[in-house]
Amino acid sequence: MIGRPNAKTGGSRSKVRDKRLNMPNLFIDLRDKVYRTKTWAPGKLILSDYEGEIATGEDFSGVLKIGGSPKVFLFDGHAARVDYINKKMAASFELHSAEARELLAKYYAVKETNPAADLPPLLFSLAYRTVNWSLSGFLIGGYNGKLKIGQQFSGMIRLDKTTKAGFFRAEVKRHVGAVRGLGAQFLSLTPETFEMFEIAMKKSEAGGH
Repeated sequence: MIGRPNAKTGGSRSKVRDKRLNMPNLFIDLRDKVYRTKTWAPGKLILSDYEGEIATGEDFSGVLKIGGSPKVFLFDGHAARVDYINKKMAASFELHSAEARELLAKYYAVKETNPAADLPPLLFSLAYRTVNWSLSGFLIGGYNGKLKIGQQFSGMIRLDKTTKAGFFRAEVKRHVGAVRGLGAQFLSLTPETFEMFEIAMKKSEAGGH
């Protein structure tokens, strides 16, 4: 890891570092809870050990691993029904990449051919879209977790429609009630994270495309 990204630098670099960008969205994976299910079909899943705070009808985002594949994919989900008493959640989801959809369909085709076959498990954790971000920190929305102001934590940043990801360590600086937001300042970033930021900034300059 490299040092604090907010260390003093030249004036022009500081201005670039502190420029807050709204687009493209980054996805912050806090790696705080990983869910596992073998009850799924393409675009649908049921969890039997759900202990989160997502409510029925709420949208969410996350990162997903399929079977024994080492690759991780981003998805958008919708909680069709949440049963807090029995710790169950039924949800629909849409994977961001065509590669992920093809891989999921490939695994499920085995089940359709042989109903007795076991489906590989889906492993996923929640990820939070950024409201804004810069090289010094980020603000995410829709956060219902337990991180407190002043608390330090680690996580991963992911960029939509790529396999790019980078590790970071940060400190919570504020909570924003209007968007259920959590604002954090980076303490350290890996070289891979800076490489991903460079890609995201080029997307921003190109209008987010």
